[in-house]
Amino acid sequence: MEELKKVLVELLNKNNNIHWFIVHDLSKKLNHNSDIEFSFVDGTIDREEPFNKNLGYITIKDESKFEKLLKELIIKFKTKEKQLSNIFIIIFRLNRSPLIEKIISSTKELLTKEILRSVYNLLIQSLNENYYSHITINKTAPINTNDWLDLFTSAQYYHTISDPLTCLILFAEIDEQKIDFSYIQIMSPLLRSIIIGKYGWNIKISTSEVLNIIENNEIEASFFSAYLLDDMLPEQQAPDWLSRDVVEVFISKYWNNIGSQTFQHIYGISYRNKNDNMMYEKLREYYHEVLLNKIKDDKKDNSWILSLTFPDGFISLFYWMYKNPEVLKTHITDLNQTNITTRLIREFERIVDNASNYISSEHRINPFNNYKLNDNKYTIALAYALILILNTEEKFINNNLKSILYKIKPLFYGGYASTTFAKDSVGILFIICLSIININGSNKEMENKLKLLINILKETVLIPYIHLIERENVIWDITDKDSQNQYNIGILIINNYLKEINKNKTLKELYKNVFDVLEDVKVAKWLYER
Repeated sequence: MEELKKVLVELLNKNNNIHWFIVHDLSKKLNHNSDIEFSFVDGTIDREEPFNKNLGYITIKDESKFEKLLKELIIKFKTKEKQLSNIFIIIFRLNRSPLIEKIISSTKELLTKEILRSVYNLLIQSLNENYYSHITINKTAPINTNDWLDLFTSAQYYHTISDPLTCLILFAEIDEQKIDFSYIQIMSPLLRSIIIGKYGWNIKISTSEVLNIIENNEIEASFFSAYLLDDMLPEQQAPDWLSRDVVEVFISKYWNNIGSQTFQHIYGISYRNKNDNMMYEKLREYYHEVLLNKIKDDKKDNSWILSLTFPDGFISLFYWMYKNPEVLKTHITDLNQTNITTRLIREFERIVDNASNYISSEHRINPFNNYKLNDNKYTIALAYALILILNTEEKFINNNLKSILYKIKPLFYGGYASTTFAKDSVGILFIICLSIININGSNKEMENKLKLLINILKETVLIPYIHLIERENVIWDITDKDSQNQYNIGILIINNYLKEINKNKTLKELYKNVFDVLEDVKVAKWLYER
């Protein structure tokens, strides 16, 4: 042990910086020492390692003597934080986890809390700069909820079998698998994502502390929102610090980057809300309280309505209304209902006006996300869209929807990308028009406005839409299972709705113009007729 002690003192005095590869240096000087054995110190490059190669491992013959030696070194260097940091790096590289925990626990008693915290901070700062610095990863700091969620998800794929971070956490104040947030706050986004997304640690913090942090820090607010959403296990409980006031900040102060994205994950189409738990239930409870308070009072700031996007934002909004029917029936003010309807139409206009961007070869995307129609939240949202449209003035319907459909019409006569955009956009509007079968309690005034909507559809795009749809295999051959997929789910929904309407004498009369055009134009026997 004397030779080991001599070499350790020499290396610690020599290195006045954080030295993660100190075990490699030890192995070169003590290659034939009988008290210690080394492994994984050959320096082989391995991109999956946090430092591009393994930091090495130590096996000690006499663990009690080695523990005593380390305590002597800690006392010797107790005022030199960088040397202490390197001593703890050596401890981290012991090849037995129980031994690491035992030694850290005993050596921590030799140092003040202030010194221990300084050592922890130094090591974290070094990791912030050097942890996986050798690989090309997105270094852009997360600015919203979804950015953090993406980081948490990607963290699961990091190779962490020899990760020093697992040992460094032993410095933190831990209470029932919860780490005091102050130990996480100084970490880089990547380190945070590993701690939360990979290792699944929980955060210990009070509600007042959270509010104090997020009130003036949108990045931290987005982190906390993502932390909540990342807990998807069925048994997951809401943390003590989650409160209505916290959600109020998400919604009222940071709607675009946090409130709207969190809203989508708890009410909209998201794989994260497939397995329900108490966390999501509590989030929905607080979101309902805050949004209800806003939507029933014209004096409240409802600028969030003006930033709703189609389809995702409106799917979330309308599914919230669906789960809480009293919102639309009794609570929403006329002004806010008008604002939501107007915003919905403006979103349709925005998408259609930017058709050239969506269909260009460089940016070709489907802005309506028609493939999501296999989730009933989307069709529920389209039914609510029809309710709001039928509760507005005829002049509004005639001027706005007719204008949108006339802009779409020329696209039916373009190339593949153009006709696909036209088919997808009209498909959504056609489903809205047919969604009367999902509405309870329509009245004569609504039916008259529906007839107006049908006539506008007939006058503008219904005929080219029928011609284009008849190119699809699913129309001609129902036995062709491969032709029925998420990309033509809209066609199947339209046919299902037409079939249900066709069974109802009153509804069939209401949609007479649709059926008349279909009979005059179509060639195939459509699914609704079979």
